[in-house]
Amino acid sequence: MSKTFLKILGLLAISAALASCASGRPSYKASEIADSSADSHSSDYEIGPGDSLQIFVWDHQDLSTGVQVRPDGKISTPLVEDLQAAGRTPTQLARDIEGVLKEYVRTPVVTVIMQGFVGEGAQQIRVVG
Repeated sequence: MSKTFLKILGLLAISAALASCASGRPSYKASEIADSSADSHSSDYEIGPGDSLQIFVWDHQDLSTGVQVRPDGKISTPLVEDLQAAGRTPTQLARDIEGVLKEYVRTPVVTVIMQGFVGEGAQQIRVVG
């Protein structure tokens, strides 16, 4: 037998061995899935000073705007002045804005989208030099 044929035969044997080691779908217990989803909610991003936000008020283009969180952690938008944003998730901030806008708009629907983020000091990486 030629060396090439033996090499091909060896590669086929190795491929077959590796393929037999592969398992089907991984099995997860329901409790493992519940635990992992609970962890993801506790690690939602919290808005911080310097972050850029896009605030969209459905069907009210004049109230939709882009803002940057001030160093004091607050934002101001049309009809909403000095609202605390730092320490809140985008969803929490959207509900806060809806609460203020209810005085002016019937059933406001607000979405807060992160455009750019600075992050907390512990999360920042700085390169100096």
